[in-house]
Amino acid sequence: MSALDIGWVLRPARGEVVCGDHVVFVEDETTSLLAVLDGLGHGPRAAMASEAAGDYIRENPKLPLERMVRGCDAAIRHTRGVAMAAIRIHHAGMLLEHVGVGNVEVTSRSVEKVRPVPQPGIVGGRLRRVMVTEYRLHPGDVIVMHSDGISRLHELEPLIRPGAEQTAEAILGSAGLAHDDASCLVVRVRTKAQA
Repeated sequence: MSALDIGWVLRPARGEVVCGDHVVFVEDETTSLLAVLDGLGHGPRAAMASEAAGDYIRENPKLPLERMVRGCDAAIRHTRGVAMAAIRIHHAGMLLEHVGVGNVEVTSRSVEKVRPVPQPGIVGGRLRRVMVTEYRLHPGDVIVMHSDGISRLHELEPLIRPGAEQTAEAILGSAGLAHDDASCLVVRVRTKAQA
């Protein structure tokens, strides 16, 4: 069993049939790559942007995060662009790398504070600065990535459930905004008792 429990939920804005947010999850023996992509606006054109970004990431999962974001920026210039956060977790040593552009938030309940600050800009809008930060994860840590279709989480603890997907559902149910697409991805580092 993996040391990570990963789950997510997506929901389109009220009145829309498609969600302009997108989640990517690519895992191999050594790493887990996860991304939350928020196409600008909502509806079909936002979905086209986030899906194009997701396709690029899935086709290039081994690129260093900075190169991945820059490549994605070039690959989706024909779209309206996305805000995004991506993390790569190295299973050996539980090292988390983060890159973020725009208003996809990352928050945590963790032994060490994991609260990276995304860079301003739009992926697909000729990025200037991309910064990768690193954090160490510990058993019991919970990492949450969400689009701006979820209001800022001031209190994470009351929303944490036994599983990652249930936690994502609880966050969406409690803090989701009906007027925007919403996505929430949760990573739980299992404790020995949960393994």
